Amino acid sequence: MNALLELTAHDPLIAREGRPFGVGQGNRMRGLPWPLPSVVAGSFRTASVKSIEGLDFTGEIPQRLLTEVAVAGLFPTHNGQLYLPAPLDGVWHNETKRIFRAAPQGLSPDDGTDLPDGLQPIMLTAQQAADDFKAAIPPAWWLLEKYTDWLTGQHVEYPPNWLSTGFLNSALRALRDHVALDAHRGAAAESLIFTSDNLHVTHLPRHSQSANHRRMSFGELFVEVTLSVQITLAANSRLALPSHWAIWHPLV
Repeated sequence: MNALLELTAHDPLIAREGRPFGVGQGNRMRGLPWPLPSVVAGSFRTASVKSIEGLDFTGEIPQRLLTEVAVAGLFPTHNGQLYLPAPLDGVWHNETKRIFRAAPQGLSPDDGTDLPDGLQPIMLTAQQAADDFKAAIPPAWWLLEKYTDWLTGQHVEYPPNWLSTGFLNSALRALRDHVALDAHRGAAAESLIFTSDNLHVTHLPRHSQSANHRRMSFGELFVEVTLSVQITLAANSRLALPSHWAIWHPLV
C-alpha cells in the first residue's frame, strides 16, 4: 500500500548535523541544508504510533515499524508538481549559464587511477573542460519533468534556456540567537546563550538566470511549497495507515 503524505511547516525547521552541541560542548547548533531522510522516516513512525489509540513502542512494534514501513522523502511540491534534489553528475558553468553532464571518460595512456579494473572516472569531456572554469552549485531542486529529461536525454550539454524554468534554489537559512532566562532575576542566565540554524521551508527561492531582486515582488522571488513524503506499507503488514490524517507533530 502506498500513500502520499503532505506536510505544511508551521515554523522554520532545524536540521542538525552531528557536531557536538550542548552545555560544555558548543553554543552553536550547526544545521544541514535539508532534513535527512532518516530523520523524516523516524519522525513519521513516531507520529503513526502516537496517532493510534492504545499503541506504543513496547514489544515488537519498533521492529515492525522498521521492516514494514518505508518512507521516501522529504521533497518539496508546488501546485501539485514534485521537485527532486539536483543530480550529482550535473556540472554548472555559471558564467555561460550552461550545464554539462559528467560521464565516465577514458584516460590517456599516461594517466591512472586507483579505481577497480573496468571502472572509469566521472569527468567532463576534454572539450568541455578546455574552458578551465570553476564549477558552480546548480539549482538545488529540479521539477520532475526536468529530472526525467536529464535521466533519459542523450545531451552532454544543455543550453542556458534549459535552466530558465522548473528549478528552485536551496531553502533560506537564518541564524537565531537564544538565551535562557534566570527565573529569579528575570534576566539572561549566566553563560546560557546559544545559536540555532533555521531552515525556512514554507517558501523556496525561484531559480532565475537574470533576477533583479530589487524590483521583484515576494511572489516573483519565492514559491509557496508543501513537503511531500511517500509512505509504503508492506503487503503482509498488520499496521494500518489512516485514510485521513491531520495532526500537529514536531519533525524530530
